[in-house]
Amino acid sequence: MMHIHCFADFVITAVISIVTVFDIIVSTVATVVITIATATAIRPPPPPPQLFLPPLSLPPPSQSPPPSSPLSLPPTPLSSLPSFSTTTPNDK
Repeated sequence: MMHIHCFADFVITAVISIVTVFDIIVSTVATVVITIATATAIRPPPPPPQLFLPPLSLPPPSQSPPPSSPLSLPPTPLSSLPSFSTTTPNDK
């Protein structure tokens, strides 16, 4: 009877050892997977590409007025415009 008791202790110890090793492996793999998933989920999206435009440089102010374009006309005073009458000859 002593041999059966020792064999039962051996089997129980072996099963506990195998389950413990399996638990350690599963825990380690789960930790690695969760760490990788968390790191990739928290990572902010890459910033959009920025277009670096040169700063706008305005020409230095000159003392002379800017040249007028050929299509621009000088302002016409109102007195030189033709006047139109709103009355018709029948109204007189």
